[in-house]
Amino acid sequence: MRSCGWLLILAGACNSPSTDKGATGTDPTDTDTPTSSTTEDGFCAVRRVFTQECVVCHSSTSPQGGLDLETDAFAALVNVTSAAYGSILVVPGDPAASLLFRKVDGSQAAGEGGVMPPDGADPGVAATVADWITAGATAGGGGTTTTPPPPYHPPGWDAPGVHGLATKLQTETDCRTCHQPDLADCADCHAADWKTDCTFCHGGGLSMSGAPPEDIDDNADPSTISFVPHEVHLAAAIMAQYDCQECHVKPTDALSAGHLFDDPTPGVAEVLFPATSAGPSVTTYTAGTCADSYCHGNGRGFNGVVAADDGPRTCTSCHAGANNAGNLSGRHEDHVGEGISCSECHSDARGNNDIDEPELHVDGVVQLDLPGNMTFDPASQRCDGTCHLERHNNREW
Repeated sequence: MRSCGWLLILAGACNSPSTDKGATGTDPTDTDTPTSSTTEDGFCAVRRVFTQECVVCHSSTSPQGGLDLETDAFAALVNVTSAAYGSILVVPGDPAASLLFRKVDGSQAAGEGGVMPPDGADPGVAATVADWITAGATAGGGGTTTTPPPPYHPPGWDAPGVHGLATKLQTETDCRTCHQPDLADCADCHAADWKTDCTFCHGGGLSMSGAPPEDIDDNADPSTISFVPHEVHLAAAIMAQYDCQECHVKPTDALSAGHLFDDPTPGVAEVLFPATSAGPSVTTYTAGTCADSYCHGNGRGFNGVVAADDGPRTCTSCHAGANNAGNLSGRHEDHVGEGISCSECHSDARGNNDIDEPELHVDGVVQLDLPGNMTFDPASQRCDGTCHLERHNNREW
């Protein structure tokens, strides 16, 4: 610790009241700010700037960008290369060559991050830093000492399970207010691809798909998670594998508008059905139930209704089987009643209980591959030809 120590926020030397925030994130009251008539200069004046503006994020417990301005700011700055940007933080005698000055002055180069502090510094701050560097960036200067203010976040905030959950649920201020707009400094601890890796915040409960379980709140209990069938929709058992974009707006990364931040309903996924690459899809979703659904209808329109807790789906969940073929269209009932399997006319089906090509299922298009010399005119809905030794003479379907 340098001889000037931690500086009081001096009423006689400062142009504006402190903007330091405590662990609760609230501004201190007037009674929290000690006063004195002592005048500061040199490094002690710079330390006052750090106390007011910087240690909220650059503390010993949370050194954003690898910069700790709490333990020994002088040793952390003078002739030291920035771990985040590769430039010298303070070059004695040369403010323009010093990244610290450029950041508070707003003259930083492309690739050197945003201005510091993030909401901009008072012009007097840049002047204080410039005067100190121009004078040789020594450790001298007068002032009065006190203890540092508490950090913005409480102890233990750097644990992923603490700040990660608060970020996902947006129970704190937008992280970008104090951190870099692209949160690039998060890569100091997390993998570089954390913003595009869906399983960083989602999934991993049953598979690495990114779909719950687990929920965004880290809950993986099947009895209480928000939507159990997520994994079923990804399994492609009797339908095409559904991507997130079938039912949600899929972001390009975690910082896409309305995803992690700028979300009017944080912690809750909007079900919007913006795209349906597999064909017609759900039009209404309310409280775990899909209604006006093509996917769960009988194949003849948007007439299905299914709840999230209805259990596994089979062919007969939507299309009535041999025991109730009357719900099928046209003359399906006649054919099924005579023991003719689905695969006779729909070769993609192995029988009544499975589909070989799920991407041809639930797509709104009838896939026909008729046997022998049979033909079907979709315009007139009539069949012609011979099947099972029976002549279909332009027979109406």
